[in-house]
Amino acid sequence: MSRATLAALAVSAALSVAPLAAARADTKVALTPQPDMTHQPVNITSETLTVKNADNKAVFEGKVVVTQGKMTLKAPRVVGHFHSDPATGKRSLTEIDATGGVFFDDTAEQATGRTAHYDVSSGKGTILEEVTLNQAGNESHGDRLDFDTVSGEGVMKGRTSTTFQPNSN
Repeated sequence: MSRATLAALAVSAALSVAPLAAARADTKVALTPQPDMTHQPVNITSETLTVKNADNKAVFEGKVVVTQGKMTLKAPRVVGHFHSDPATGKRSLTEIDATGGVFFDDTAEQATGRTAHYDVSSGKGTILEEVTLNQAGNESHGDRLDFDTVSGEGVMKGRTSTTFQPNSN
């Protein structure tokens, strides 16, 4: 094979891969900021609750609903992680892991996925696997959504697609 043929094949291969690489780029999404949310109490309801004091965990199962400010998270199973202050003996909820199919709603946006992680004190979270984000009828899909409820910034990662509706906000 000549050098010219090899060069042509290399250019052809590079051009055929370029659209794939561009399609996998991260997509920034603007979310509605809720800077006061991290100062709101967290309420959790479920059908069952198992407290694991030694592990600083609480396992909520069955139609779990977590609310904090205007945010609602629903899932079949949620594990709450606690931090114990040795000086005071008080516990505080620090993180939430939701599994089994999750639904996130903050009144302005709704998102779904297979699993979610949420840091209670920072307001930052991640929704993973088959993620759908709906914003006033506009819909984005991807493999992962990283979000910050305080700043209102989000990034959809993986193979993403978005559908924009006419005359939407």
